[in-house]
Amino acid sequence: MNKNCLPYQWMALESFTRKEFTVESDVWSFGVVLYEIITRGDTPYVDMKETELINALKGGRRMKKPDSCGKLLYETILSCSKTDPRSRPTFSTLSKNYMT
Repeated sequence: MNKNCLPYQWMALESFTRKEFTVESDVWSFGVVLYEIITRGDTPYVDMKETELINALKGGRRMKKPDSCGKLLYETILSCSKTDPRSRPTFSTLSKNYMT
């Protein structure tokens, strides 16, 4: 697959750097989808090219809090994009926290 065809705005850092695609990287992507829902379809990191985004993520940059997003939901979005995949919530945890 041509790497230019990859959906890099939705990809976890380890997917870029080590080509690892796991449940934990899916949690990262889920956090991006939450952002899209809250912003009614805004594309994340739309102003950044792939290389810029990788460097920004390595430097700790994450999506800014949308005005329409509550604190708890934004914290959830950020927790989905923690650098260490093992520190991200599981889908089971996310489900328990928000579906009850």
